[in-house]
Amino acid sequence: MLNIGFWEICVVLVASLLFIGPDRLPNVIRFFGRTYAKIRHASRDLRMAFQQEVDRVDSERRAEEIAERREALRLRREEEDAADAERPVAAADPRLPPTPVAKEEGEE
Repeated sequence: MLNIGFWEICVVLVASLLFIGPDRLPNVIRFFGRTYAKIRHASRDLRMAFQQEVDRVDSERRAEEIAERREALRLRREEEDAADAERPVAAADPRLPPTPVAKEEGEE
């Protein structure tokens, strides 16, 4: 994180002990610890807010794409239904054998 080794930490602790003093050192360390925790908490909240906004925009984009695809599918089905209505029934599937047309009882 900060790339500070063991000896650097020891030097900082000894210097803070000399400059701040043993009486106020616990209070100063507690203050810095609480401040660091508040900064981390605010950073996490900000990161979550950005992520929620990105997710919201992404879901809206996906919903628009799905609506466009549904509309295209609906139009294509309507076109296919209209084309099927224009075709004769016997020619609906070219793989099937032609069906004989039923004659009425009076005809031969």
